[in-house]
Amino acid sequence: MKYLNTIDFGRDTQGVKMAARAYFNKEIKNLELHEIATLAALPKGPSYYNPDKHTNRLKNRRNHVLKRMNQEGFITAAQMNEAQKQPLGVVSRQSSASQRNPYAGYYIAEIMNRIYQNKELPDTNGRNEIVIPMKPDLQALAVQALQKQLIAFEKSKGQLTARIQGDGIPNLKNRAQIKISQGKDSVTAYSEVLHAMHPIYPELSHFDKAVINNDGKLVLANGDVLSPGKSHSKWMKRKNSKGQKENLIEGDIVFIERSSSGSYKIMGFPEVTGAILVLENTTGNVLATAGGFSLGPDQRYLGPNSNNAFHAFRQPGSTLKPFLYLKALSEGIAPSTNIANTPISFPERYRDGERHCNRWRPASYSSGERTQVDLTNALTYSRNLASGHLLNLLSGDSRSRYASGSLYIPNPSGALKEFSPLTQTLDELWDFFMRFGLYTDMPSIGPCFSSILGAEEVSVAQLAGAYQTLANNGVRKKPKLYITKNSDNDEGIHLQLDPMALFQLKGILQNVVQSGTASRISKLSDRVAGKTGTTNRSKDAWFAGITPELTVVVWVGYPDNRTLGSGGTGGKVALPVFESFLEGYYQLYPQSAQKKLSDTPVVPEGWVDIRIESRSGLLIDDDFVRVFRRLTGQNNLPPAELEYVSPNQYQNFSNRLAFDPDNEEFYKLTFDYMTSAKKERIQRSFEHTYREYIRNAQRAQRRCNRTQNYNDCREVEELLRRIPTVFSFYYYNRNYFN
Repeated sequence: MKYLNTIDFGRDTQGVKMAARAYFNKEIKNLELHEIATLAALPKGPSYYNPDKHTNRLKNRRNHVLKRMNQEGFITAAQMNEAQKQPLGVVSRQSSASQRNPYAGYYIAEIMNRIYQNKELPDTNGRNEIVIPMKPDLQALAVQALQKQLIAFEKSKGQLTARIQGDGIPNLKNRAQIKISQGKDSVTAYSEVLHAMHPIYPELSHFDKAVINNDGKLVLANGDVLSPGKSHSKWMKRKNSKGQKENLIEGDIVFIERSSSGSYKIMGFPEVTGAILVLENTTGNVLATAGGFSLGPDQRYLGPNSNNAFHAFRQPGSTLKPFLYLKALSEGIAPSTNIANTPISFPERYRDGERHCNRWRPASYSSGERTQVDLTNALTYSRNLASGHLLNLLSGDSRSRYASGSLYIPNPSGALKEFSPLTQTLDELWDFFMRFGLYTDMPSIGPCFSSILGAEEVSVAQLAGAYQTLANNGVRKKPKLYITKNSDNDEGIHLQLDPMALFQLKGILQNVVQSGTASRISKLSDRVAGKTGTTNRSKDAWFAGITPELTVVVWVGYPDNRTLGSGGTGGKVALPVFESFLEGYYQLYPQSAQKKLSDTPVVPEGWVDIRIESRSGLLIDDDFVRVFRRLTGQNNLPPAELEYVSPNQYQNFSNRLAFDPDNEEFYKLTFDYMTSAKKERIQRSFEHTYREYIRNAQRAQRRCNRTQNYNDCREVEELLRRIPTVFSFYYYNRNYFN
């Protein structure tokens, strides 16, 4: 019986129970003898005996099965004769398809792949069925949100075509011509043949099909006629095997999207692909999944030969950063701790005396970034350089708190080339990633430093499982495509994460949505936390989001790994898919829209609440309050926000905004609150001091060029280093504050 529950019966079915429903709309126990024989006839060749095309073949094969059953003594001759007289009684494919969700192919393709390719036989523990946790309404939302955005993206690049080479869609011209020769007009003929055509691309059922008639108009199955304008004709092209665009011809079928106002858009098969996975936080059940566009009812997908959500392994980019920051928060680094955001260069990595990882220097995504930021800012705005310094800070290198220029980290010498505090920290971080299921094992040569910015590939399912663990407060549940009796009792893996660090991380990820790289959906910031991701040269675009109930991960990219082009970022390409899905989700489940992320976490016991100056991210203490009021003449304190930290984070808090003659940050802040008269006096003094340093540096440079004396040349370096920057001028003019 286990064999019958796993084999292919055609019509996208796996197992005899699905086959009974697909061919007869019945449960197994209600099948008649001739129907049982029909199902027994199919496994030898589901395509060869396909009743939609070869009715007589299947009937002859069925009768042969009945004859063998009689010869083996399972049925009498009278039963055989009676059953052989019966018609096949197979329902049409349209009828059988209507009994299941038209988007279920994404589930079926992956489940069949696991059973046939990976030999993953579900442990049903005595039960003869598995249950798919798919929510049909959410599945429809996910498929439509992904496909419409993929089409919109390719249209925005001017690359979309309505058809691609080998898409498997038939040309209806010959069948329509027969009806026209019988006296029917063109519109009637084409609408009838389109209506009678076997269903194709069930996952495109949200689009209407239209066929081009001899007048160049679009005819729908219901007889409606549309006249394409210039805006439509631009996309009514076919891309041939050489990648060249050609005009569509009479009889070609295209997909369109109609609006309630009567307008329509030409859809198509984009070359860009993607995936979306929706998990239930508390169970890990896959409630919805889509993996791009299929090339036909046999579920052959563009790109990998299965659902991209499980088989497209791509670089996650910045969506990996939250796990680095969670590690830092767990080590006692507070969200408001300042770290450098300047160039940093990591050494090569050796194993057994051989170099396996090249020297690596992370690049910033945008120019003109601040040279120092706090942890919250670094993750909210996805600062690559700051993330590199954060890893270095975790290794114990305190220079990454304040490095004003490029930080070059040399290789350790001798045997230490393989082992150093920095490489040990990287290995520990990789092990931390593995706890979330992001990676399955430690690389034999050890990870390279570029892995902290998502250079090592993951699948959408792996990343979704990791974010689901964050959403589920550290309880990891493996994403489940199907449920068995044993999986009903899955308690998951408790990672024993620091609850304070997890609470802080979720707050920062809400900042990403509120004002950071995902601010497109800022109106949802009280309900959503998440992170965008864009890889090098914009080859991959990601968004991973969590709500109180769901974890949703979206990936977009080209199968051949080419760039998405200008603007191909996670915030512009992947985030709209998430936004579209979530808007539909809240319309279907309005009660979920009332649930806030702040409703679920509880501030852990023993936390300390502190006041942080909102612009500098520094801790405001009593000395600062007293001196600030005296120097500025104002009673209103700078904008401050409440932050929770753990006791050990508070003890390690070195960035205190206290009165200190050498504390440039103090003067920077107080200057912003001074009267205009005081500011003008300080500005004039600053300009005088600045010009004086410039003149001294120029004179020293001329002496150095003339004498080549070490002390003269060293003086140049010292003066250049001391030339005031935008922050330093507060320090050089500090006496004017009194």
